[in-house]
Amino acid sequence: MALWAVLLAGLAQIIGYIGYGYLINSVLAIANQHISILKGVAITLAASSMGMLAGDTLGNTAATY
Repeated sequence: MALWAVLLAGLAQIIGYIGYGYLINSVLAIANQHISILKGVAITLAASSMGMLAGDTLGNTAATY
């Protein structure tokens, strides 16, 4: 594989995780609760790790929320 393609894929993953962190931040803002985007990213990364073991997308969503 070309190095530029691997780096671009890694960058896309990082941007995706930041987006999920922002999503968690926005959902909590509806309930007048606040969390930093970095904590949202950490929650997303932890939920993704659990989701791989517990049913992929369904396990990931359940672990996140």
